[in-house]
Amino acid sequence: MVTREKYEIIKEKYGVHSSWAIWADEDSSSINKMSDLNIFDIESNKDLLNLLNPNIVFVGLNISGKTPTTFSNFHNSYNDSKIRDAFKNTRFYGGYMTDIIKRYAESDSMKMISHLKNQEALEEENIKTFQNELNELGGENIEIVAFGNSTYEILHRNGFTEKYKVMRVPHYSARAFNNKEMYINVVKKILNIEI
Repeated sequence: MVTREKYEIIKEKYGVHSSWAIWADEDSSSINKMSDLNIFDIESNKDLLNLLNPNIVFVGLNISGKTPTTFSNFHNSYNDSKIRDAFKNTRFYGGYMTDIIKRYAESDSMKMISHLKNQEALEEENIKTFQNELNELGGENIEIVAFGNSTYEILHRNGFTEKYKVMRVPHYSARAFNNKEMYINVVKKILNIEI
């Protein structure tokens, strides 16, 4: 559980780049249920704080495009629905979601990695931000789920695999996983989630 004070701090400081692994019910009246952010309204969703789990942290590489509103990251595309469906009704649901590289939009991960190689200070700055984010989140025995090899490698080379339990799953936008069911089954197998 997350306190209201903690929730508001995270929302204010990191909300443009982060979110939580909860989504509107599939029977929501929203046309695009993935992008229905009313679920994050603490006044109308009285169960919100009980749903949030600061001990699970999902980490992507960077945003692929502009994230226009607070907590909309990981909540606006078909590929994001793969995450929702893979973790729904599991112990991972409600985890915190963020990107390791903030404020740098790039849909091609290879271009992002190339950019990092030429801008070492960018990685260092973002690693400090990510560590501060984890500290402020205040989870106990944090488990990190890294989306894709590039994210995992950044976490590994910066010592996060020594400090935390870090699990690597395929990136949800990988071409090999155009089939949602295939992605869900692979992720559940890797994380030992009953299928």
